[in-house]
Amino acid sequence: MDGELSIDSEVGQGSTFWVRLELAQTAVQLEELHATDATVTSITGPNGYASRILVAEDNLINQELMAAQLEILGYQADYVENGVQALERWRQNEYGLLLTDIRMPEMNGYELVRELRQRERDHKQRTPVIAITANAMDADLDKCYEVGVDGVIPKPVELEDLRDALEKWAPPKKTVDLATESPMAIDSPAGAQLDLNVLAQSTGDKPDLHRHLLKSYHESLDVEIDNMQQAFAWKNSEQIAEYAHKLKSSSRSLGAMIMANICERLETAANAADWDELEMLMPQLRRDSDEAAQFIQNYLDGTDVADEAAADQPEFVLQLPDEDEDITQFSIKLLLVDDDYIMHRITTVMLNDLGISGVLNAMSGPAALEMLQQNGDRIDVVICDLNMPEMDGVEFIRHLAKRNFSGSLILASGEDVRILKTVEKLAIEHDLHVIGVLEKPATPTKLSELLDSIDQIRQEGTMMMVDPFNLADLEQAIACNQLDTYFQPKVDIGSGQVVGVEALVRWNHPAKGLIKPNAFITMAEENGLIGDLTDVVCNKALEYATQLRSLGYDLNIAINISVDSLTNLEWPDRISSLLEESGLEATSISFEITESRLMEHLSVALDILSRLSLKRFNLSIDDFGTGYSSMEQLQRIPFSEFKIDRAFVHGAAREASARAILESSVLLAKKLDMKVVAEGVEDQEDWDMVAEVGCDQVQGYFVSRPLPFGNLVKWLDQQKSK
Repeated sequence: MDGELSIDSEVGQGSTFWVRLELAQTAVQLEELHATDATVTSITGPNGYASRILVAEDNLINQELMAAQLEILGYQADYVENGVQALERWRQNEYGLLLTDIRMPEMNGYELVRELRQRERDHKQRTPVIAITANAMDADLDKCYEVGVDGVIPKPVELEDLRDALEKWAPPKKTVDLATESPMAIDSPAGAQLDLNVLAQSTGDKPDLHRHLLKSYHESLDVEIDNMQQAFAWKNSEQIAEYAHKLKSSSRSLGAMIMANICERLETAANAADWDELEMLMPQLRRDSDEAAQFIQNYLDGTDVADEAAADQPEFVLQLPDEDEDITQFSIKLLLVDDDYIMHRITTVMLNDLGISGVLNAMSGPAALEMLQQNGDRIDVVICDLNMPEMDGVEFIRHLAKRNFSGSLILASGEDVRILKTVEKLAIEHDLHVIGVLEKPATPTKLSELLDSIDQIRQEGTMMMVDPFNLADLEQAIACNQLDTYFQPKVDIGSGQVVGVEALVRWNHPAKGLIKPNAFITMAEENGLIGDLTDVVCNKALEYATQLRSLGYDLNIAINISVDSLTNLEWPDRISSLLEESGLEATSISFEITESRLMEHLSVALDILSRLSLKRFNLSIDDFGTGYSSMEQLQRIPFSEFKIDRAFVHGAAREASARAILESSVLLAKKLDMKVVAEGVEDQEDWDMVAEVGCDQVQGYFVSRPLPFGNLVKWLDQQKSK
């Protein structure tokens, strides 16, 4: 009995051993055990075949193989490289079926299907989904079906398995007649670098197609090995594991089992950060790669060249989007501004290794501003050095602010970190979105850490860039119920229990997608719309709070209030009436007021806030430490909660000045008998620090990102079951 024994490992997930036997049940047969109740409507195109398929697969060699198989079976498909791109393509087009790999960067297959099913709730049609995975054990199959997958196919994908799955979930009006007999066996010498029977099982007896696929694999080998060696030189075990996994997958799909095995050993060693093992395996990887390349070259040289008639036939070409095509609104485009050419080369290589290929380079501030102009300001991230001739980083920041740059900013310098932090605060004061600072020399780890926040924005589903909109758009959004509320949980640091959520407004723009509040709150404040916007947010928050109460979750609901909305003396009575109608208690509601603007409209604001306090609403001073009159406000207004801004929380364990401000803020709050909430807790180090200095509650991505209401309920249910 032929077969294969392998292992797949992933950091933080553990290892999965799997066995592939020729006579074992295929995953397509196992799928019968998980039959779904959903009714799937077949959508067919004018040519008689099922409508277009969307394929999500990050490995380009596997993409080519899948494209060849789908062409053989008579299906048309579009191809993307991750879940984020797949969601955007799915939203823009009508597909009859989604075929997705499970392990992908940015958003994996599980997350993709879960998000897809969530978005389909309001649609009448349900897109069938087939997952492709190297992990074909029952636990992995169960996980696939739990998130909403309809069928599972194991890797390497055999043509018969693929046809059976497609005919079930996206049946054509006419079927392709594959040969009923098994493909002709190909003799491969014992110990050969490639088992050519794997390709025959995957695509049938098609020598020309086999040559094309093997040629693509041959051409990619040097690049993949160079990537792995570069990651090894940088001592980046995570990148080694990722590259090894990718090469393992394509090698296994084409029958290069010796290469697949060495990549598997490299992946396991990299996940364990076993550098002794990696040092031993890297030379062997190069030897096996050279032997595989030589084997393929001999095979290509030894096969007969197709005759002229065959050469006239159109060659199979995988249709991929142009490099410059905007596949998804979340594709990162980065501008690196530095007068040092060597820094450009080194940083660009590091960014490429981190998966960011869209890197623009400017040697000066004026050149960078010109690039921003040429790109319509559609740059997602700018990394800017501070010390540059002609225009230094501080002046460049001023120009960014003047053009209302809405992307993200990383400040880099070899200067004292205190200077970097000072310029960072200046950029924040200019209302620029600063990810953080980068001390030179830059490292891949630090770059990855900073760019993780871009992933968090991506996961939240908010746009990196927002096209301009006018006041009429915002007025329509308020009038037509386009505003919704997301919720970010707050957790008691002692017990780990969820004690509340903060309501955060989002604009579901019909054309531009989900827009964060910093893109429209200022417009609302400057044009007299903030009161109406606040009323919408309060109504939504109270509506969701009532639903949470009915589900058994008695949580405090925090609502952000702009000081500009605290001008109507009747507002406390109106909000009390709304609360009474909802059946909630005033003590379950907190109003968060940003302290940096409390001096404006002071007398009216004090009147309203005092009455809210008398009605037993909780008052919270938000973003403490970022304004100019904090102490005076603490004395004047009966705040019960003290929220410390993320600028003094994230990274405070590594920055003495931030820690000093954090510690003194907590001490001040405790003296005033106020509860302390730390915002911006993004990792275990942040959590440990705020716990050590005595904070009561935490809020941040380490706990949870902001969630739409449906996802919040699921998250709360998961926390309850832990």
